[in-house]
Amino acid sequence: MGYKGYPFTWQRGNSPSTLIRERLDRMLANEDWCNFFPSWEIIHLPRYRSDHAPLLLKTGVNDAFCRGQKLFKFEALWLSKEECGKIVEDAWGDGVGEDMVTRLDLVSRRLSDWAVATFGNLKKRKKEALQLLNRLQQRSPDATTLEQCKEVSTNLDEIHKLVESYWHC
Repeated sequence: MGYKGYPFTWQRGNSPSTLIRERLDRMLANEDWCNFFPSWEIIHLPRYRSDHAPLLLKTGVNDAFCRGQKLFKFEALWLSKEECGKIVEDAWGDGVGEDMVTRLDLVSRRLSDWAVATFGNLKKRKKEALQLLNRLQQRSPDATTLEQCKEVSTNLDEIHKLVESYWHC
């Protein structure tokens, strides 16, 4: 089916002299499937903590929904900070006289802004780290590049620990 991104999906070795790369992982589809999903694409994502790169299959279905307005999601981790309740209380109070939808919108915007300032934008940090890892993995594999890949992977580990803490509150 083809692909976009780095051509190799498997890598073994940790130095330029022992490095082996191949395109082992692929996706297959028949003509009926391709006709049913005419906007499909396959993307080779960067390898992270594995010798295989994940493959992302995009079918083009619901692309308009994905580009729409961002939905508000309350995160359990926010409750670990006492000021969360104060943010809600203040925003709700500032909306007195407004209808319910307007007041809820105000609360959600204030909570979202507070969360980014307090916890950072983890999704953005993760996306940027993965993009950097992808660029590094597409370079010629010299010792410096391999070391930079290790550093970015360690940074991704820390980001993943923070993201995981959302689920443990």
